[in-house]
Amino acid sequence: MIMHALVKYVRGVEALVRGLGIAAMYLLLVILAVLMFPVFARGTGINTIWALEMAQFAVGAYYLLGAGWTLQRGAHVRMDFLYANWKPRTKAIVDAVTSFFVLFYLVVMLLGGWDSCAYAVVAKQINHTVWAPYMAPIKIAMVIGIFFMFLQMTAEFVKSVLAAFKKEVVLPNPDTEDERLYGGRLSRARYWKTMACCAVAGTAGALLLVLGVPRVTPEGGFGLLLVFAGAFLAVGAPIVSIPPTIRRFHDLDMSGWWAFTYGVFALIPGLGILVMIGEAILLAQDGAPGTTGFGPDPKGRNLIQVFDPRIPKAPAPLAEAPVPAEPDEPHSYWLPYLVFAGVGILFLAGGFGLAALLSNPTWFMLGALVFLLSMLFLIRGVVCMNR
Repeated sequence: MIMHALVKYVRGVEALVRGLGIAAMYLLLVILAVLMFPVFARGTGINTIWALEMAQFAVGAYYLLGAGWTLQRGAHVRMDFLYANWKPRTKAIVDAVTSFFVLFYLVVMLLGGWDSCAYAVVAKQINHTVWAPYMAPIKIAMVIGIFFMFLQMTAEFVKSVLAAFKKEVVLPNPDTEDERLYGGRLSRARYWKTMACCAVAGTAGALLLVLGVPRVTPEGGFGLLLVFAGAFLAVGAPIVSIPPTIRRFHDLDMSGWWAFTYGVFALIPGLGILVMIGEAILLAQDGAPGTTGFGPDPKGRNLIQVFDPRIPKAPAPLAEAPVPAEPDEPHSYWLPYLVFAGVGILFLAGGFGLAALLSNPTWFMLGALVFLLSMLFLIRGVVCMNR
């Protein structure tokens, strides 16, 4: 009973940490876009004093939010010239003992980070530079990253203790889990159940924000804790919905990049609600029958049963050989990338026009950032074309 509970705890923590780490991974695109923006803006008179500091904040958030996932995958830099020659049980005992030092360090960092974050939120702390940005966002990311690294370290401690007692515990392979997160297909029934859970979590986060903001005291207090929980749910729910949406597009035999394409179109004022309705109608359609390049049918159908439903389903074999993915047609491969690039060009042109019309360079900056992201996705398509 205790063993089952410990394994459940480890799996739950690692799933949460993995999700946050994969979400933080996309901050790398933001970092590249911010660093490239001053190059494109040179000579236009647009103020770019914010770029370097914004890139520093993004790198800090990228490092802290991905720290727990890095720990989970054992990717931190380490010198194990003695450790590598020990027996597995000796390694597990040493890992369990040294985990206490890391946990103590993370607790101290978490308490200090919480106090610093509470002060930044309540006092509206700014950084004393020319740009003078608010410090609350990066400090909130700092606290979240440290907290999730603490959770992952407790999971590592549990795994070490179980290994020290020679308990055989089967845990998911990180590489397999990462592939399953974005790979394969998802039926519409499971997809809408997941979306319902995300909607409930997002609504709960919004309610916690409404309840917590008026109750924030000069010392932070319980209201600040409600604000943190609400912000985590309100921001985390859309992020968690990304992998199921990609797999749902796979079930329709469409590239997962269509999810990001629809997301960019949804940002267009006035058109966003229509795009979201169209995407919902599309994702409500039945998936492609039979095995496609994205994997087998989650409903277990084949093309014969589609034409004659009276034929019973064949029992699933004990072990199925992996089905090689059929190469995509060139136009179907490039279509989402080209649409995304076109959207980026529209945003760039629209931002330039609004900046000239309203004498406000912010619109051009937003359009340029979307354009840079679209170009990065296009470069990704060129790099991965022959894989």
